[in-house]
Amino acid sequence: MKRRTFLRSASLAAAAAPMLAASARLWAAAAPGPRLLVVFLRGAYDCNSLLVPMNSTFYQEARPGIAIARASALALDADWGLHPALQSNLHPWVQRGQVAFVPFAGTDDTSRSHFETQDDIELGQPQGGRRDYRSGFLNRLAGVINGADPIAFTD
Repeated sequence: MKRRTFLRSASLAAAAAPMLAASARLWAAAAPGPRLLVVFLRGAYDCNSLLVPMNSTFYQEARPGIAIARASALALDADWGLHPALQSNLHPWVQRGQVAFVPFAGTDDTSRSHFETQDDIELGQPQGGRRDYRSGFLNRLAGVINGADPIAFTD
């Protein structure tokens, strides 16, 4: 077995396992309106393994051995599809309009460092200045909304 094949299989299985397991469920507190769920895809399970750019010839050319085939992707619209492993769990939510994606959302960090980018996003602080590692954007949001309970934490 090639190393890349092993890593691809292992990382997809590890990343998708909680969603694919029959006993795994996503729970969220009841809310009066829409919710924002921010998901960080860390490690080998990158955004193009989850949200497939179906009409991108560059995607297919740049990933000749690992691109999700256009015919296999679960179409979301004319341009985007989901990984086929998500057909029985995430895809129905998309079809009901309960989940939407924001492709290419990110930062202007050009360091190509996963660690720097992760810090930028989780801290929610401008680049280049002094960083306050005692406070991330969720702590500051909780302080601003002061008891309105819009943030739900679960097991």
